[in-house]
Amino acid sequence: MESNANRRTVNFTESEENMLLLLIKKYATIIENKKTDSSINYKKNEAWAQIEREFNACSRGGTYRSMIVLKNKYTNIKKRSVKKFSNAKKMMYCTGGGPNIQFTDNEVDTTIREIIGSRMTGLTSEFDNDSQIEIEHEEYSPSTSTVSEGEELLNQEDLTVIYKSDEEVTETKLDKTVVEEKNWSKMSVENLRTPKAKELRGDNNTRKNNTLKSKLTDWAKSKEDLLSIQQKCIIDESRQKLQHNEEKHKQELRHREERHKQQLKMEKEEHRIKMDILELQKKTVVINYCE
Repeated sequence: MESNANRRTVNFTESEENMLLLLIKKYATIIENKKTDSSINYKKNEAWAQIEREFNACSRGGTYRSMIVLKNKYTNIKKRSVKKFSNAKKMMYCTGGGPNIQFTDNEVDTTIREIIGSRMTGLTSEFDNDSQIEIEHEEYSPSTSTVSEGEELLNQEDLTVIYKSDEEVTETKLDKTVVEEKNWSKMSVENLRTPKAKELRGDNNTRKNNTLKSKLTDWAKSKEDLLSIQQKCIIDESRQKLQHNEEKHKQELRHREERHKQQLKMEKEEHRIKMDILELQKKTVVINYCE
């Protein structure tokens, strides 16, 4: 037998779908939140629990819908609407070769668009070829004039006066330039030569070379100090290893000497005990013989 969790429920009616979307629209700011921290997840669970209570309280079908069933139903509706809108948008860019397919939005699609917004329709572009630019064209009529009522057109005499005055101004400017010309007879090649740039002068180059040399000497000195420190550390390490080995060898020699002394002492004691036993045995034998 199938368990109650895996048993398929009755299909949703159109009124139930609309009621579910209206309830989700009420809590859309919480349910469609992209954050996944603990506080947001707690609020989402509370919102779905409230949707479950309100849906089952208002449902007229008599079928109890759990929170999991409502979630799955909303996910399926959302997928279906998004796929429908993407297919409609894809058909807009087709170049022919088949029948024109018309996609009509129903009440469910409109509600889903209101809930998820730009995640379904996408953001409108303002700069590339997809943008729609409206250009306002102004009609030109020869009756209209750019001169206002209070202004008057200049006559031909005024224009000639302005032209003459411009010629006089240009002539005076040319005269001044002729007066201000330099006397090039006293100029030489050395005077015409442009000064050398500051970056190309010898002082700056020598200064840079000196700073580079000083940096190189400092680096060489620091490296030499580092090498001397490393050499000193290696010598100290080898000296310590040698001392440790000498101490270890001396301890081994002392232990061996002590063991040898103890062994000799034990052998002497054993020999003495054996000699005493033999002496006692000899005395007993003599006593028994005399008797």
